[in-house]
Amino acid sequence: MAIVDLIRVLESADAGSRKLDADIALFIGWRRKVESIKINAKTGLPVKRTVWIVPSSDGTGKVPPFTTSLDAAYELAKDVARDTDIGLSFADGTYTAVVGDSGYLHAGAPALALCAAAVAAKILRGGGG
Repeated sequence: MAIVDLIRVLESADAGSRKLDADIALFIGWRRKVESIKINAKTGLPVKRTVWIVPSSDGTGKVPPFTTSLDAAYELAKDVARDTDIGLSFADGTYTAVVGDSGYLHAGAPALALCAAAVAAKILRGGGG
């Protein structure tokens, strides 16, 4: 998914999802590795699982629920913004977020708005995807 499309999807989504969390994770540097863990006794085919590699290490981890947890979205914004302001507001049924120079991004849920602003801020800082 193109990064501009990711921001649009985050702004228009009705709810967060693990698919969106994975898209954000890939954008910020997580890597996905598929490995065979065993052979299915009935089919003889390998059983595969996806392992996520944490950015800046070779360790594995679980992708945070960026789009459904305000805490995880805030941690994402802090990682992106490090030394800039982060803002989130609610008015007239819409959440609005800003991370650094991201501009104001709007969504129907607070975590989605904060994620959209974090992705935009990372683009402006020359990072990711």
